Parts: sequence; C-alpha cells; structure tokens
Amino acid sequence: MTVSTTDSVEEYVSGGPSFPISYRFLQNSDIEAVLVKQDGTSETLVLGTQYTLTGAGAQNGGTLTSSYASGVLATPGATLTISRVMDAVQPTDLRNQGRYFAETHENVFDRLTMLIQQGLAWTRRALVRPVGKDYYDAEGRRIANVGDPTANGDAVNKLSMEQYVASVIESGTGPINQASNVIYIDPDGIPRTVQDLASPEGSNYIGDGVNPGTVSDSLRALEARADAYDSVTGSGAIKYLANEGRVNRLARSRDFAVSVVGKVLQSGRYDHFGQMDMLPDGTLCLFYRSGTTHDTDNAPLRFTTQLANGNWATPTNIVQDPIYDLRDPAGGVMSNGRIAIATTTHDMATPSLFPELRIYTSDNYGGSWVLRQSIAVPAGQMKFPHGKGFHSGDKYCIPYYATPAGGGRQLRLLETTDGGLTWVEGATVYSGAVNYNETGYVNLGGGLFIGASRVDGAGGGKIRLWRSVDGAVTWTDIGDMDGIAGDGTSILVSPSLTSVVTSSGTVHAVLFYTDRTTTQLVYRTIARNNLLPGGTPKWSARTGIYSAPNLSGYQSHVVIGSRILGSFFREITFNVLAEIAQWEVFHGDLPDYQSDWTAVVPSTQYTFTHGLQRAPRKVVVEFATTNASPGQTYVVQASYFNDGANKGSGAQVAINGTQILVGTGAAVWGTAYFGGIDTSTRYTSGYYRVSTWL
Repeated sequence: MTVSTTDSVEEYVSGGPSFPISYRFLQNSDIEAVLVKQDGTSETLVLGTQYTLTGAGAQNGGTLTSSYASGVLATPGATLTISRVMDAVQPTDLRNQGRYFAETHENVFDRLTMLIQQGLAWTRRALVRPVGKDYYDAEGRRIANVGDPTANGDAVNKLSMEQYVASVIESGTGPINQASNVIYIDPDGIPRTVQDLASPEGSNYIGDGVNPGTVSDSLRALEARADAYDSVTGSGAIKYLANEGRVNRLARSRDFAVSVVGKVLQSGRYDHFGQMDMLPDGTLCLFYRSGTTHDTDNAPLRFTTQLANGNWATPTNIVQDPIYDLRDPAGGVMSNGRIAIATTTHDMATPSLFPELRIYTSDNYGGSWVLRQSIAVPAGQMKFPHGKGFHSGDKYCIPYYATPAGGGRQLRLLETTDGGLTWVEGATVYSGAVNYNETGYVNLGGGLFIGASRVDGAGGGKIRLWRSVDGAVTWTDIGDMDGIAGDGTSILVSPSLTSVVTSSGTVHAVLFYTDRTTTQLVYRTIARNNLLPGGTPKWSARTGIYSAPNLSGYQSHVVIGSRILGSFFREITFNVLAEIAQWEVFHGDLPDYQSDWTAVVPSTQYTFTHGLQRAPRKVVVEFATTNASPGQTYVVQASYFNDGANKGSGAQVAINGTQILVGTGAAVWGTAYFGGIDTSTRYTSGYYRVSTWL
C-alpha cells in the first residue's frame, strides 16, 4: 500500500455527524479530534465516548462519527479539527530468520512518511520567513505570551506598550488620572487644563467646528431659536417644521407636547408597514415594506438607520423574493442586539395563498441578513406577522394573527428563548370567530402585559383589549377600549402600545392608532394600575398627532425617558405613493391619578380616592358641561371668585394620603351655583375631573 495524500489534517465548520477523513491512518489511536467552540475554548474529544472511527489501515482513509461535535457545529463559529498524530517511534521488529515480508516493510515506510507529514504540518504552523524577505509573517494571527522587551530590537507586548505610553504622558503632565494636569489649547489659543472644562465657563473653551465659535455660542443660538418658536406657537398645538429628511427634536416640554418633526423618508414609492426601533448603541433603525402599491407586488423589505446629523441612511434591501410579495415585517431589536424580523409570503400568481411565515435576523446591526427559519402555512390558511416585538424575561415574542384550519381567527405569538436562533409558535392570545388582526403589545412590568387589537372590516369598531398577568403566557379578554369620539364607529387600524414613566415614577400605557374615518393619527393614555385586575380601564381623551389621509397607518415608536419618538406611514397619493413621517410626543406631565368625568350637582361634596402612596403635591379640578369627549374644559380654582353674594366656584375641601374632597356651591360657599368660568357665567349641572401629581 502507499500514502497517496499529502494532508494529515481535516477541518470542518459544519456538517456531521459523519466527518470523512481523506488521508490514511494505521490505527484509531493515531487520530486526534479537537473541537474549538464558539467562545474560543477547545476540547480534545475522547475516542469511544464522544466519537467513533472506521477505516483504520484503509488506503482511502476513513470516517469519524460524532453527534456531540455535530451539535456544537450547528451554531456558526465552531471548528472541528481532525489530525493524524503519531508517536515518533518505529515499532516494527524483524529478525533475519525468515522470508521477506513486503507488506510489513511497506507499512514501516508508510509510517515514516506519515511522521514526516506530521512534522511538516507542525512546521507550517510556525512563524515563517518568506523566501527573499527579512521578516516573519504571522499571517494576520496573534502572537501570544510575548515577554517584556529588554533590547532595542525586541518585540513589544500590549502591556509594555500601555505602560510606556502612560509613563510618557505622566512625565509631561503629572499623574495621568488628574484632569488638572492635562493641558490643551482652547479655541482662542489660550493654554488651559481639562479641569477648566468643569468650570461654569467650560462651554466657552470647546470649539463647535465653526471658527471662532464655541459650544457656548451654539447653545445660546439654540436657546434663542427655541424662544422664537415659543413666541409664535401656542401650548398644546401641533408644531410642524418644513425641514425635509431631518429630525427636529422639539417635544422637550409641555409647550411642545406633540410635534411633527419632518419627513423621515420619501422615496417615490409606496413605503408602508414596518417598525422603528433602537439599536444597542442608541441609533434609531427602521425596517419596512417598499412597494409600488398598497397591495400585492414584488416588494422588497428595506432597512435604514438614522445618521448623526439627523438624516436617514440610504435604505438597503433586507430581502426581495422573485416569486412572493413579502408583507408587513414585524419584530425589532432584541436585548442581545440581534434584529429579528418576521414576514409572510404572498403568492402573486395565486393571491389566496400565503405559503410561508419567515424569520430573518441580522447580527451586525442590519449590515447583512440571514433567513433564520421558515414555517410552512397550509393552503387556505394564513399566518400574518404584525407589530413590534417585545421581551418577557428571556423570551422574545413577535405578534402575528392567523386563520386556522376550519376558519375563524387567532391572535398568537412567535417565541424564542435562545436569543433568536430558533422560533416556535407560542402563546394563543385569542381564538374565535371575530376577525381581530393587527395587534400591539406592551410590557408594563411585574408580569403585566396588555394587547390591543384592530377589528377587521369596513364597518369600523372599537379597539379590543387583552391582558396577561403571568408574563405573556395566558391571556384574558378584557373587552373593548371605552369608546369616545367615534371609537365605536370609525375605521380604526394598527393599534400600537408603549409605556412611559412620569417624573414621580407612575407607569402609563400609551395607545396609538389611526382613525381612517376622521383621517387622524391619535393616542390615548391610561395609568398602569387601572389595567390591573379589578381596575377601571378608563382611557384618556384622544390627542391628535398628524393627519392620516386615505390608507395611512402603521406607526411604531421608541421611548427615551418621557419622550416617545415615532414613525408613521402616511399615504400621499391613494394606493400609489406613501411616505414615512416622524413625530414626537412628550409625556413628562401625565398625572399620577386622574378620575373619570363625574356628574356633579350643586351644594354637594364629592370624594375621589386617588390610591397613591402619599398625598399628592398638586391637584387640578376641571369642569365641563358634557362628559362625551368634552372639547372645552375649565380649571376650577379653590377660591376662583367671590362677588360678595357668595356666588363662588367649586373648591377643593381637603387632600390627604388616600382621598381628595371636592365641593360644589353651598358645600363651600353657601350657594347653589358652581363652575366659576368667569365673573358672571354659572352652571347648575356638569362634570368634574380630578387630576393629581406626586
């Protein structure tokens, strides 16, 4: 026999459990298998326990079989190295007492050849000086365990380099950790220390890139611009700046409660569906469907991120399928930084078919994408992702709705518990005959999750609410959101939920949705405690954000403190052109407690139980003539007016740790009138609403 190959090493990064060995080996003990795992640790596998071998002595090599190694290689980043490692001995002993054993001699020569190959394999892993060159080539690899240099020509390790640089800095400026010893030249050419930046005049010592301007100059200019905006816009109004393609963050206080901050993206296509989220480094990202119409076409899914100057980067394709239309992408950024997007395939040749539910992921912030998993959908059924993903502990969920076999409708969750590597069809939120579809969810902490669903159909309908108190495992139908201003009759689409925390620590859920009947994007809020079992799920009145003509809708948002940054897909030309607008809402002044509109009559005292942990620092009592989405409300002062005839307004009677007492008319002033709108107008019926802040 011969040694017909020059290699003595095989490497595998995937596959198994059978791994071919292309070179000859004489016995099983000549093979060494080393598994390098994803974290860089290595393990020498044990023959008979972690792997088996066949083919020892065969001319064409053999096979290593290991289910253990195959399982590790299933996740990218691992390597299995199979080497022929022989002891450098010659074990054959022949005496001059018999015939010539040709095969035995050949095995001896084969073994010597294999030992030579083994030595060459070790040599190839050493530092090598290329022919004709005066340096050693490490081929881009690290050289570890380098000693500290002593002579001028010695190699330098990382620690020695860092210590040397630190000594140079310290010798010139004093102790390296003291800002008072680090000198620099300010924009006016004057030597200063870094410690000077912490002084009240520090902003004067930093340039802003505009000679000879400083950061202080720029801050004063921005303050002047903000004062100019305040002088021409009213409190609570929508602010709009015609600054295409840039984000202007104005919703910084109650004077800018809602602002439309310019168009995020306008590509000349029908850009809609999708979600906005935030990457771990704080960068906003956006993924969406970019079609030529609202309906079926060969549309790609696209991805973009916001640049440092507020503009959005040129979108790149996540995927475009030559056969299928890829619908509504759902999901977002997971806590491990992986972006997970679920979508459904729509067969353009047979529009009634939705063959697959697909999950795409990116591990490099949208730089590249892989199809992580595909779930087959039987003919006649549909599984349609929609909405933003959310976490429940180590579980990440992406919402979808489905038409199961036999008809009806389901609201369900795609779930992963291994960081997005594998996905299962998880919890069922709803299963029944009502065509609920687009659903948003929010984690309100303490195991409490709330969902809000659209009712499909042109006839309109209220938003349906769902609740889980066990971490999104089991769900309860808690009925319709209380309807105001046409919420029971308008066509409402794409509800989405988020949460904010007030300055005093009270959690509020915020529900956004689009009313296609009144063509407006709106939101409503509610305190978390009112959504708990036994609470009163009374939502606030609507607040309008932006106009929503035709088939507009599909908004998404991220929360930064008390600010909500949102994107909104707004149709410009019916079924032809849609843009992505961005808006911002400031929720820092939400009350910690707010009562319902309560009917009040003269000469009566009313008790409102606020349920806060202590007596509030501020109480506001409002009066309205109707409780049906009151348009005009009036603040009732404690002693707003007394004309001498005791015709004063209603008043606060008392505030304590659990209750607020409010009076009308004679309960405070000895008169049957209350309301206190001005010096002459009085009402004898109406409604009070009490709001408090801690």
